[in-house]
Amino acid sequence: MFKCAVMIILGGIVGISYLKFKSVEFYGSYCLKVLLGAILILLILQIIRKVTIGNKVLAFLGSISYDVYLLHRIVFEITAYILSGTNSGLFIWTSVVLTVLLAVLVKMASGIIIRWIGENQCLKMFREKN
Repeated sequence: MFKCAVMIILGGIVGISYLKFKSVEFYGSYCLKVLLGAILILLILQIIRKVTIGNKVLAFLGSISYDVYLLHRIVFEITAYILSGTNSGLFIWTSVVLTVLLAVLVKMASGIIIRWIGENQCLKMFREKN
């Protein structure tokens, strides 16, 4: 827990420093971005260490990850067209939520179709034998 708190504090300091000085051109600007990225990655790794492998949320996200990968570009393009001129926070949240919802729907629909095809194939093979 202590390591997570230290990483959060370091990330906050570097993040605030970046936001304060990003309009100023200096040599450390790029280094500040790299440092912030490294701190965030270390924080995520520290948090993941505390999460058990059998977590249901992670299992769910793992089951839809390929669907999210396939659908995210389409959803981002449609969202950018519909929400043109809005702030980036609204765009990102809308895109993520729509992508996950669409991925869940595709996963459920593909499961139903695969079961239906499997049942019909089994019935067809059974009828052919009799």
